[in-house]
Amino acid sequence: FTGQGRTDEALALLQAQIDRGERPQAATMAAVQTHLRAGHPDLARAFLDKQLAKTPQDRDLRLLAAGLDAQSGKLDAAIATYRALIAEDPTEEPPVRLLHGVLAASGQPAEASAVLDAGLAAQPATRSLRWLKAGELERDGKIEQAIAHYEGLYAEDSSDIVVANNLASLIASFHSDAENLARAEAISRRLRGMDNPAFQDTYGWIAFLNGNLYGAVAHLEPAARGLPDDALTQFHLGMLYDAMGRAPEAIAQFDRALTLAAVSPNLAALPQMKQAATLRATLQAKLDAAAKAATSP
Repeated sequence: FTGQGRTDEALALLQAQIDRGERPQAATMAAVQTHLRAGHPDLARAFLDKQLAKTPQDRDLRLLAAGLDAQSGKLDAAIATYRALIAEDPTEEPPVRLLHGVLAASGQPAEASAVLDAGLAAQPATRSLRWLKAGELERDGKIEQAIAHYEGLYAEDSSDIVVANNLASLIASFHSDAENLARAEAISRRLRGMDNPAFQDTYGWIAFLNGNLYGAVAHLEPAARGLPDDALTQFHLGMLYDAMGRAPEAIAQFDRALTLAAVSPNLAALPQMKQAATLRATLQAKLDAAAKAATSP
């Protein structure tokens, strides 16, 4: 069979399953995905609309329809469907999470936050919504509240490595006392040697704060390459280069961090960025003085 032949055969089998009433919902969703993988979004939508006409109240198919609308740029239609699903059942997680994502991605952060807060009020134990709220608080510079949310998630499931990373990173980035640093180090041990830039940044920064420059450079350099648009990651590498006496490289890293942070008022206001500007000026002044002394008669 050609690729199209296999697709047609698969669609025929799924249609036969629907006609026999054998798990028609699952078969419909599979058929829609088959059309999408074949590069035919219009056929996917037509197939879904045909099934929705038969079962217009099917929540899973309506959720799928909203997703297709969002993918095709019909954001108002997607938002309306998500809101309708939430109004019918505020305790169901997927419509809340997906509506939050669409609103946030379309430049409506206040509306996204309101949807998330309402979702959490209706289903306060839902882990995915609490994780989204922690990230939202972190984005808005409400660091202690974000840490509290991550602490709750970590207490429930310490094997969640993303939560562990975010918690350790925030603790180490915004607390300098020995107790908090020791806690961040303990949480971050599982991140050592992992090939994930965010995890490398967390482990490397904590290694730096503990005076382990070898462990820091082994993790912060690949982290900075893997996260070239993250201001804090670039700042961390600048701090390491400064500690290693590599002033020109430290200045370049601080410049990169400050440029990246300038696009966001919350990032630009971080104490790390103020520290970067101060250290950058100090290092540059020392380099200028040394260059002047070297050329003086």
